[in-house]
Amino acid sequence: MSDDGMVSGLAGQLLSLRYVTLDQALAWRWETNPKRHDLDQLAASIRRYGFRDPSLYDTTLGGIPAGNGRLEALDLIRRSGEAAPRGVGLDADGGWCVPLVFGA
Repeated sequence: MSDDGMVSGLAGQLLSLRYVTLDQALAWRWETNPKRHDLDQLAASIRRYGFRDPSLYDTTLGGIPAGNGRLEALDLIRRSGEAAPRGVGLDADGGWCVPLVFGA
């Protein structure tokens, strides 16, 4: 371990955090997710605190089983013409990019 607490050379089935376009993340939503979301309330929270809780892409499912509502709330914010909240990246064309945790 280094002085800053970072660990290198790990082995095992690790998670990774990557940014993907919001449109791609929306396409990967797990449609059989039974949970219903209060999108207005989620959007209000994201506006206030930023996008701090990445969704999870499960490689065994081939989709996003956790965080669908947060992605839909971001889409609502984007479609309303607002600026991207903290935690959302912008690509070279101004497209919104969101962090996803990848793993099983």
